[in-house]
Amino acid sequence: PLAGVLVTTRSLEKDGDRRDVNALTDAKGEFRMLAPPVRLAIAIHGPIDGFALPRPRTPLSPPKESSRVQHIDLRARKPLRMKDFLVEALGGFSVKIIDGDGAPVSGVTVKAFGHNVIEDKSMLNFGREMASPKVTNGQGTCKLIPNAGDWKLASIQAATRYGKERWFGKQIVNKGHQGVVNIVLRKGWRMTGRVAKDGKPAANLKVVLNRSFGSGDGVLGPALPLYFEAVKTKHDGTYVFVVPPDDVYSIHVASPIRSRRGVTLFSPKKVSLNEYQFEDVKFTTPGTETTEKPR
Repeated sequence: PLAGVLVTTRSLEKDGDRRDVNALTDAKGEFRMLAPPVRLAIAIHGPIDGFALPRPRTPLSPPKESSRVQHIDLRARKPLRMKDFLVEALGGFSVKIIDGDGAPVSGVTVKAFGHNVIEDKSMLNFGREMASPKVTNGQGTCKLIPNAGDWKLASIQAATRYGKERWFGKQIVNKGHQGVVNIVLRKGWRMTGRVAKDGKPAANLKVVLNRSFGSGDGVLGPALPLYFEAVKTKHDGTYVFVVPPDDVYSIHVASPIRSRRGVTLFSPKKVSLNEYQFEDVKFTTPGTETTEKPR
């Protein structure tokens, strides 16, 4: 029996009573609900770690029958005992986090994002978090239990802080991976830039960092929504991001001028081993541009 499963209804009628009813399964994996006397689609949802359950959503049309959707008819106005739902159980990943010397690292937050390969296997689709985050124990290990089954590649992401520095690790694994996923922590990249308006520092502007990740074997993903970060520019117009190394980054700066669009920048310049800098972004209010040539 599986507790905590969300059970939803969706009317199969074109008109009439379309009230939706929800319930949760109890410790025995059972649920009970009072529903309108119409034809209904009954669906089950997650996420629940260790089981392949879809997340709840509102489809444009009633869902078709499947292992997770049953169609029932309540027009006879009689109690109905439904057939059992059978849910696929999922295995997990054992993850070990080590430093550059091979020593285990405790207290590291580990997350997993699931992806499907697109077309020629050179691109990954938009990823989503596919397991509850875990923290490594004294042996530097933890276990991630997926809560989704519709993925082919998993991006295992690790992050922690040593003093004032942030460290990151990453590994791409295939579905069905056997054995421990070993991840080596590396110091994060520091990415900086500056924004100006009419020649003066522009403070409190939103700067969004987009990250596309590579697996190290030629697989490169697009900018993934779950990997967006945002900060505000400081009083001197500067901004700073500390990010995982070896990924591809771009930024988008919101415009402080209503009639001007924001600016997107790619390919920051490498300043030092772990520091990169985007070119300055300069906004100019219409009508204040100068046509005077420099002497």
